[in-house]
Amino acid sequence: MGCVVDAENVSTYAGDCAKDCTEEEVIEEVVLKLTSHPLHAVFPTSLYALQKVVALPKIEKTVFVVCPNDTCNCLYNLEEAQRITYCNAVHFGKKCGCELGCFRSLAFAQKKWSYHKAFHFIPPSVWLKAMLSDESFRTLLATSQNREVASDEKQDVYDGEIWKEFLENPLDTSVPFLSNQNNIGLMLNVDWFKPFKRSEYKVAALMMTVLNLPRAERFKERWTLVLGIIPGPTEPKGNINTFLKPLVDDLLLLWDGLPLHPEGKTVKAALIALSADMPALRKVSQFVSHKADYGCSRCKFKAEREPSMGGSSGNMSYLTSIVAPNRTKEETTSQSKEYLLAKSKTEALSIQKKDGVRYSELIRLPYFDIVRMSITDPMHTFLLGMAHNEIKLCLSSLPKDKKLQFQDRFKHVKVPYDVGRIPTGIKDEDDLPGMMHNSGKTFYVFMPGLALQGCFL
Repeated sequence: MGCVVDAENVSTYAGDCAKDCTEEEVIEEVVLKLTSHPLHAVFPTSLYALQKVVALPKIEKTVFVVCPNDTCNCLYNLEEAQRITYCNAVHFGKKCGCELGCFRSLAFAQKKWSYHKAFHFIPPSVWLKAMLSDESFRTLLATSQNREVASDEKQDVYDGEIWKEFLENPLDTSVPFLSNQNNIGLMLNVDWFKPFKRSEYKVAALMMTVLNLPRAERFKERWTLVLGIIPGPTEPKGNINTFLKPLVDDLLLLWDGLPLHPEGKTVKAALIALSADMPALRKVSQFVSHKADYGCSRCKFKAEREPSMGGSSGNMSYLTSIVAPNRTKEETTSQSKEYLLAKSKTEALSIQKKDGVRYSELIRLPYFDIVRMSITDPMHTFLLGMAHNEIKLCLSSLPKDKKLQFQDRFKHVKVPYDVGRIPTGIKDEDDLPGMMHNSGKTFYVFMPGLALQGCFL
């Protein structure tokens, strides 16, 4: 790092500049300062190296040691983990006992204790304090607060019932919680992905979105709260409650209010939506799988197994004229607590099978309605769910000559270059499951209306 020759001057310059400039201006000035240095060829190649040279603002984070047992995943702070060495969590009367870390040999006969797995967590309160210090963020909040929308239209989350009916004090229905400019509504997003090619290693991102922002700005990287990455190499089995616990602890503080505003005003925030695909949603909300008998998270409908030669098959039937009663927040909370207090795994599984719900850390939030506020994200609901089933039904009902007509049209359809790759080889309904997310979206949005036109006449 040759730049450290002038590190003190650059650091002081950046610190003075940050007081009166925007983030973009600070970065621009720092880059100019560094590149003008005679040793600019050793320009920092990582954020860590840049922070060694420039006094960039740092986001406070907490590092938890994670139990490597994927059925436990208990969290410990660094000091406690080094002291106990082995996980002491007890599940249904059985101690985990998995090793949390070990001493590794260094140079000159030195040894250092290091953990096997870690969870880096940035509380939403830290993110909100940093964002509220940005004038452009405060301006966007004020802009969305003063929007004009027709009363009979539903264009965004602002027009939904939860946004309008969500109250800070249930006894005072005159003032909705989100009508106050200093109150913020948050949405939690969870999704698992594979960060490496040709590898089955999977991690999950815990992210939050500020719903008060205008829709055009809401999901931009700049305003996304990256809370943490749930480590791999596989998905936690059953639930991610241990990773949600520090998040819920911080959300409880935000519900009471914290002085996060640069002018000293008290800011309150509440989690009003949980959005994910179906598997991730069930891991967080702790409703059982959609393939279970009570697979619906909104009502208590019991699906029937389709008959087979050897008894009942694994296929589920949801076709019925029976209107099942809806789940309620109070009932689900009671069932979750009952599952938590189960003294044996057998008893817990019995409660799970009877009620279709397990314990989730989110029920600790007094205001959070885990039934109404848990939603499947639109991409998986429409593009990979309803649209998939509708097109499959259409293709399966076509006669052979119409399928040939569909295939011929499919080969000659051209879409704009920026739409993405067109899936190839779609001949009938059996080829639909093999499509990836992006190509599936392209197919469902552009192709059916063109290729199927006139096929049903």
